[in-house]
Amino acid sequence: MKSIYPIIAGSNQPLEITLTDALTEEPINLTGCTAWSATARETNTGVQVSLTSIAPVAPLTNGVVKLEWDTGTFNAPGLYAVQLKCTDATGHTLIMPSEEGQLLMRVGVRHD
Repeated sequence: MKSIYPIIAGSNQPLEITLTDALTEEPINLTGCTAWSATARETNTGVQVSLTSIAPVAPLTNGVVKLEWDTGTFNAPGLYAVQLKCTDATGHTLIMPSEEGQLLMRVGVRHD
């Protein structure tokens, strides 16, 4: 399932997303996941940015995470492919989503 989340250039309002299993489309159980990080890569230019905070939202069985970034991170309009990484309860590294382009943020132009 492909998800596209719209934001406006210059905005840094947190975004909550639901991570789902690609086969079952059920929420991923995030219980025990630690050491979160995330990057977003602009799909045309390849410019990569890091998100500043990734935190699961209770209840962890719902697969919801809250993403935050600094003001100015997404100043340029474009389409960004997002990947999140964490360490699960068994010590394995999980990278979600597993395929490029499954989780996208479309940054739109701000009209002042």
